[in-house]
Amino acid sequence: MQKKIRNGIELVPVARQLGEIALENVMHWLGKKRFQPYRNAILSIVERGDWELLVDSFYRMLPFGTGGR
Repeated sequence: MQKKIRNGIELVPVARQLGEIALENVMHWLGKKRFQPYRNAILSIVERGDWELLVDSFYRMLPFGTGGR
């Protein structure tokens, strides 16, 4: 699975470093028990080959804030 994801991410025109970070984060989410509720959604993106969405979703951690309060 990791090879398929890596190959797909390499098709996305982003800096190599961002692709590597995205791959690392995706594999982390697929491998950790606490993220199992999201596994099918992630695998659906992989099966559809929506690599841009995958990279966009996993290339960074979103900061948590107060929503402008």
